[in-house]
Amino acid sequence: MEYFKYLFQILCIAILFPTAMSLIYSINSPVASSQTKPYIPVETRTYTVNQQRNNDQSTFDFDDDIKRSWSKGIDRLKVSTTDYLQFNYFETNKITQKMGDEEATSFNDTLLESFISVRKKGDLVPVVLMNRELSKSILVFQENEGKGGFVGIFMSVDSSTGKKKWQLDSIENL
Repeated sequence: MEYFKYLFQILCIAILFPTAMSLIYSINSPVASSQTKPYIPVETRTYTVNQQRNNDQSTFDFDDDIKRSWSKGIDRLKVSTTDYLQFNYFETNKITQKMGDEEATSFNDTLLESFISVRKKGDLVPVVLMNRELSKSILVFQENEGKGGFVGIFMSVDSSTGKKKWQLDSIENL
């Protein structure tokens, strides 16, 4: 009888231990947490990472060609950009920090899906314009390593359901 008792305990440990370990691992896994990495497009222009100066300054130093491209793209927009804040694509977390979790997820998903749908190999890093009310956003980038045309992705918040959900309004060649 004692033999069966020990055999039962060993079987319980053999079954429960892996289950408990996988549960503990999933709780501590970075995938299960809210720490997600921003999407970094493949084959974009080179940039160098500087030491972070402070939270208000960019941690990315883009070359002059990309900065000139952003200026040209913004100039081609058919909207007044005086009420828009400018962010490079890798710093959209500064925008989403000012939003609730659901709205931030909606913004990131809409931005990423829209960008992926039109992006091609060799397109430059986009600039993101966000109005001060956090209700409209424009993503602008130049195609073909700075030799092609400009693309504008226009997004806005749809609050008709009571929740702030981002939607794609249009994708335009500028």
